[in-house]
Amino acid sequence: LLMNPSLSLTPHIGAATGEAQDRIGTELAQQIIEILK
Repeated sequence: LLMNPSLSLTPHIGAATGEAQDRIGTELAQQIIEILK
């Protein structure tokens, strides 16, 4: 599929909302805190 010149692949934009970005940031921060403990 990746080499098919007739196919155009784009990323999923469902995570591009402000709410999703806030949630991802919070989850990432929590994971970093847990690693550093």
